[in-house]
Amino acid sequence: MKNKAVVSVITCLVIGAVVCASLALAQGRMQPRQDFSKLKVITYTSGLTGFFDPDTGKLYIYDLNTQQCFAIRQLVTLGEPMEKVKNRQSISL
Repeated sequence: MKNKAVVSVITCLVIGAVVCASLALAQGRMQPRQDFSKLKVITYTSGLTGFFDPDTGKLYIYDLNTQQCFAIRQLVTLGEPMEKVKNRQSISL
């Protein structure tokens, strides 16, 4: 009787571990991947690079080495000025 209880407990633990591991793997696979295929690249004569995301209407402006994002602008209405979302330091475009 005691052996059956021990076997049942061990079996439940193993099944629980397998279920937890499979749920963790499934959750890791379900994370959405970033899709950069819709981005539009914008280059400025000063050497800065911008990326426009048409899905969000945001423009990201990077430095010469594309290591630091200087500014983020939001397009709300065509023909109107873009709204400032983020501005690290003043840059000349």
